[in-house]
Amino acid sequence: MRQIFTLRDKRSVLKQLPIEITNEQIGQELDMWFNNEACEALARETGFIQRSSSRLTGSGFFNLLTVEALDEPTISYEGLCDILEERNSNAQITPQALCERMNSDGAVEFLKAGLERTLRETTRQQTATMEAAWLEPFPRVLLQDSTYLQIHEKMADAFKGSGGNASAAGVKVDYSYDVKGCRPICDSQHHNSLIFF
Repeated sequence: MRQIFTLRDKRSVLKQLPIEITNEQIGQELDMWFNNEACEALARETGFIQRSSSRLTGSGFFNLLTVEALDEPTISYEGLCDILEERNSNAQITPQALCERMNSDGAVEFLKAGLERTLRETTRQQTATMEAAWLEPFPRVLLQDSTYLQIHEKMADAFKGSGGNASAAGVKVDYSYDVKGCRPICDSQHHNSLIFF
């Protein structure tokens, strides 16, 4: 038997089951993730950490680029190295070495996998509550967000900006997450104009 929901039915269900994920919940999840051996295992699995003697830990790197950099988005590599060393005195690394690590394929794969895990863990309880109420009739539910970032004008040949008073160069970041499947969605059709994580 197929269920048909009217707009009124959906609105009443939504009013009964608000979805609330606070910054505090995300912070708690990230704290658990940063201090978890699973984070270090994922760093090795994705190729970000390749040697057991690495001075840079997976949790330190993930924290640096997800939480620490938010307070000061224009921070230099030297500033990032200072933050790493403050958090872990064994993580003495040069700005050049950090730049190389940040631009490695392993770093990209590690951050993608870390973001996926954080979203899955953070939304699991809310998804279970919604599943029975109003997600069940739908084969797939996507959560999507995008943002536009202005970058240095020297990058305008590769990343043309949107014009007006904005920078001559910019990047649009688009992220889609399959709520029911607990995984990110990558759409290769738009790879020239959008960056998909």
